[in-house]
Amino acid sequence: MKRRAKDLVYNWDTVPVVVDPHFVAVIMGCSDDKVRKECQNGTLPAFKFGGMWRIRREDLIAYTKGEKFD
Repeated sequence: MKRRAKDLVYNWDTVPVVVDPHFVAVIMGCSDDKVRKECQNGTLPAFKFGGMWRIRREDLIAYTKGEKFD
């Protein structure tokens, strides 16, 4: 059975090391487009792999805490 993002938000250890914008959108309660825009403008550190944005768990945790990135 495939796990959904909203089933994993209670413990950061259960979040995969690298996630996609949809997963982040479910956790943050916003749209996929908003997450992609945050990735594009550098507000949320991300990288492209296979033409799709990917976000590291550590960067997502820091983003949710409001930490600044260099």
